[in-house]
Amino acid sequence: KYKLQIVKVAHAIKEIITAIKQQSQKPEEVSGEVTRQAPEIRKSNKVKLLAGTVLVLLLVILGIIFIPKLFKPEDELEKTIAVLPFRNDSPDPENEYVCNGIMEEILTQLQQISSLRVKARTSVERYRDLEKDIRNIGRELDVSMILEGSVRKVGDDLRITAQLIDTRSGDHLWAETYDGKYSVNIFEFESSVAKKVAASLNAVITPQEEERIDAIPTTEMPAHDLTMRSNDVISKWRFTRDSTSLKVAFNLLDQALKIDPEYIGALSTKSMLFSEIQNYDSALLYIEKIKKIDPENPVISFQKGTIYFYSGQPDSSLKYFLSNDKLNPNEPWTKLVIGQIYCYQKDEIIKGLTWFQQAIDLGGGTILEINLNIAPAYLCIDYYSKAEKYYKNAISISPECPIIQRYNGVLLAQEKYDEAMHFLDSICSITACDLQCNLGRFSLYATQKEFNRAEEYLNKAVSAGYTQDAYIDIYLAYLYNETGRSEEASLILNKSIEQIEDDYLGYPFLHYYSRAQLFLAAGWAILGDNKKALDYLSKIEAERSGLYEAPIKISTFPIFDNLRSDPEFKAILKHIGHEKDSLRAIVMEMEKRGELTL
Repeated sequence: KYKLQIVKVAHAIKEIITAIKQQSQKPEEVSGEVTRQAPEIRKSNKVKLLAGTVLVLLLVILGIIFIPKLFKPEDELEKTIAVLPFRNDSPDPENEYVCNGIMEEILTQLQQISSLRVKARTSVERYRDLEKDIRNIGRELDVSMILEGSVRKVGDDLRITAQLIDTRSGDHLWAETYDGKYSVNIFEFESSVAKKVAASLNAVITPQEEERIDAIPTTEMPAHDLTMRSNDVISKWRFTRDSTSLKVAFNLLDQALKIDPEYIGALSTKSMLFSEIQNYDSALLYIEKIKKIDPENPVISFQKGTIYFYSGQPDSSLKYFLSNDKLNPNEPWTKLVIGQIYCYQKDEIIKGLTWFQQAIDLGGGTILEINLNIAPAYLCIDYYSKAEKYYKNAISISPECPIIQRYNGVLLAQEKYDEAMHFLDSICSITACDLQCNLGRFSLYATQKEFNRAEEYLNKAVSAGYTQDAYIDIYLAYLYNETGRSEEASLILNKSIEQIEDDYLGYPFLHYYSRAQLFLAAGWAILGDNKKALDYLSKIEAERSGLYEAPIKISTFPIFDNLRSDPEFKAILKHIGHEKDSLRAIVMEMEKRGELTL
């Protein structure tokens, strides 16, 4: 199509030039006689010549500027791919970890090719065991190619299949099969698949990238197998936080490193696990071990950035993640973390949103964690419609119960009580989130001072398994205090205040920190200690530390009714509101200019 348009433009230009030549001749034949042109005619011809020349130039400019944009050559098609979870065809269902490990290795190989845009694993996890047309999946993920595969392991015998599919046509472009033993040869197969994918998308692989793709991570397959097992246990531990699973994961990694002490896969996994449980010294120790083995390995900058991120050292963390971003410019996770640092550790909401924008532009819209981080950023500036949008996105990706509770809190903060109740009735009829749904209804009725209904749903929540949560207990104490049970309210609040101070006031994320201060202010207001309540509110005002008011909104929440006539309270409320309004106005202006399209 591109070539055809160029030919058409060239043909049109040729015809116009011929016409101009004919018009520009001095003599003109009329009925076979040569006559002189009058001055007016010559003047008219000059005008026509000028107009024709301008038209030619316009056609050339239009051809140069717009045709390449309308019709991309085949080698300029977007180089985007997603790797779907590999299917376990083994007789033993426990071999699922092998499928996940092989799929993860191929994904990692592809991510090392800078000219490819590869969807993160969390983006494709929802398509596990889901029967859906590849073309539809391609549209949803916004990718031009899909890689899918299967693994069959029986004893030491292994068969791996991988096939590349064009998401526009649904055609299978090629398939690769590995038949052999469960040995280091599978690394060569994974490298081969990555290279064939790159070739199919006309993606350039640099010599450095090819060297990393061809590198054999370990010659000890048992060490690799134990690390894959540990990764499977860790992914489950992140949801359960079960201490037994944590011990099993560490034990598997210790066994792997006993077999191969220089296996970077096991070293980096152990470092990551230590950082997640806030044992930063041990995490750094394993990073230093990797540095001695492979000083240029990109995992070093990412892991160091993660350690400083969780330990509340934003400047050091930012240095390493910006370095990692240069090494992996197409990685949305790095953009996400940089956005988190700016938004939630350095309190630079505007700059953070621009990094979130980059994460979304790289296909992060289907990643749960990215949506869950963008929503609170908008809450910090009371941009509730945007916060709702990203919590809704998160629910559509994975309707997890805590996300449902967060979205309900956003509606509650805006006093959208009917909408909140309708949302809970709808979502709770199709999810197994009885506990969160009943707690949501409880807080909804308590805020509206419908205490009998509130207590009804509190009892249902207790029946569904609710025991104690410091934030929910603020509502519970409010209910007890307003219904003549002040002694019970005091007991609950004293315990909740202590828990919030222990858990969150030292937390390295400002939005959690300021939210903790808000709940503490609410707690002291219920207890009647207005001075302490105002002290916590004034800290929020002074620090402007990423305050998001959901579900508690200071200006409307009834807990603060006793403070509304206080001049200090009014001044604090006015200042906080002014700061949020100013930032929101800047964001909206950026949206008008097209600088932000979140």
